[in-house]
Amino acid sequence: MKLKAKKVTIRDIAEQCGVSIATVSRAINGTAGVRPEIKAQIFQCMEDCGWRSNNLESRLSLPSSERSVVILTTRREPLAEYSITTRLIDRFREEGYLPLLLVGGTSMGLEFCLQSKPFAVIFYGNPSLFREQIAALMAEQVRVVVIGSPLESDPPAPNFPVDNVALVRRAARRLLEAGHERIAFFGEFGESAHVSRRHLLPEKVRHALETIAESVPGFDPVRDSVGESYGDTTALRQFLRQSRHTGWICGNLRLAKLFYFCALEQNLQIPRDLSVVTFGQPLPEWDFPVRFTSVAADSGRTDSDILELLRRESFPTAERHHIGAILVEGNSVAEANHEK
Repeated sequence: MKLKAKKVTIRDIAEQCGVSIATVSRAINGTAGVRPEIKAQIFQCMEDCGWRSNNLESRLSLPSSERSVVILTTRREPLAEYSITTRLIDRFREEGYLPLLLVGGTSMGLEFCLQSKPFAVIFYGNPSLFREQIAALMAEQVRVVVIGSPLESDPPAPNFPVDNVALVRRAARRLLEAGHERIAFFGEFGESAHVSRRHLLPEKVRHALETIAESVPGFDPVRDSVGESYGDTTALRQFLRQSRHTGWICGNLRLAKLFYFCALEQNLQIPRDLSVVTFGQPLPEWDFPVRFTSVAADSGRTDSDILELLRRESFPTAERHHIGAILVEGNSVAEANHEK
């Protein structure tokens, strides 16, 4: 039996299909979580009775480029900004935008945006490397927002830089608060596994070492740091055999997991023997034996701030919104035992 169009409501559609009102709403808004066969059944029922929601009508009547938002990142997983990305995708869908996530190939991604001219582009990374392309997009009235960019005196677009100095200082302070006096750093050193070849170190690592030296009394970047060089942890294993450091700062969660296994080889356990603080969103409890204490970007309002920025009638050419640091406590830090 077909429903009569003049009496149909979203509740009627839900009852006819044997699903909840929330499921019908998610199908209409394109939100994830509705099985394809259920979605097809809902839309068939709507077609049979000639019913369509105002929201669906408005979304289908607009050209896709006017409601599309491209999220462009070079990262396989955007580390500290990953939670921002997932929240943005959900928020854009709720607002009736069509989010598209492009991972890798920044130049090609920007060329795609120049051709398709979406409503907005959310860009992760260093905008100074792509200043011309960003300027060209903004000249076409495409709204560009940059997330996680380094601080610049003349940013090419509104940006949300992560305060990396604040992240490193907070990590060092957590270990100092636990009473650790001998603190070391384990990072991605690129072509060299030792800080003595400073000209080969990535800029981010150099800044981290400088910040730790300013924050930790007696910290020596040459004596108290070691690196992974393209997956080679030989230097770390040697360092652990000789080291008396009890507190460690690992450059990211991947390195913290590597550190865990290298420590086990030396019969060292976390946090019984070594305390570790790392960076980024913590791993789920079921994912790894240790829940690392970590310092992440305090991005709780970033998605709302970006949406508010995109809604402005007059879009700013440059505006800075700093993202600070927040400590996410795990079980990888213990009080220092100075009798060891």
